[in-house]
Amino acid sequence: MVKNSAAECLEKMESYYKERATLAKASARHPNIDDYARALSDLDHAQFACMRQAVVQLRDQYVAMHHYLVKNWRLITQPRD
Repeated sequence: MVKNSAAECLEKMESYYKERATLAKASARHPNIDDYARALSDLDHAQFACMRQAVVQLRDQYVAMHHYLVKNWRLITQPRD
């Protein structure tokens, strides 16, 4: 099993939005402190990487499923009696 699955990324979405809102509030409250903006950017980049990995995994699963369907199409459409 791959460590960073699509389901894990979707489960983390709520906490991502909560953390992002907290950082955005702090950044707006203290505009002269660059660390908040940098933390917000880092959080966004990490979430993007997680979602990109999830999309790649889904693509790979669908490619494998398509491969097996095409390979066994005759057996699927004309099963033995």
